[in-house]
Amino acid sequence: MLLSFVFLRRSYRVLKGMSEEFSSPYTGVNLFFIGLLVIIVGSIALIPLIMVHVSAVAVSIGIIVVLIVGVIMTFIGEILAIIVGPFKLRTYFNKPTFGTAGVMMIIGIFIPFISMVGVVLIYVGANSLLKSSPTVV
Repeated sequence: MLLSFVFLRRSYRVLKGMSEEFSSPYTGVNLFFIGLLVIIVGSIALIPLIMVHVSAVAVSIGIIVVLIVGVIMTFIGEILAIIVGPFKLRTYFNKPTFGTAGVMMIIGIFIPFISMVGVVLIYVGANSLLKSSPTVV
């Protein structure tokens, strides 16, 4: 998943250069990585407190709040990158396959394996787009 977000970040950066319409998916990927970093740092800070049995409830609550903020940032980033992004691609390139992929990604929130169909549809749509117009990007 991390590798796919690295590629998404590169792709949305290029697309953002073509149109500001892709700034929100690009921001979403960045938000995902920042949220992930917050979760990792918060988790690392929580480990010593658990091991030492520090009774500083305020510190523990503070770190838990940081973890929750990280999760929220990551979730919002995912929404912008893998749900809003395909709909922007559909609108910009007039390819309905991207819209269907966005719907699959939404369903994938509740039924995880369905999002794989969305990923395949994005790949198929992008491949079709590149074959029909090699000067797109």
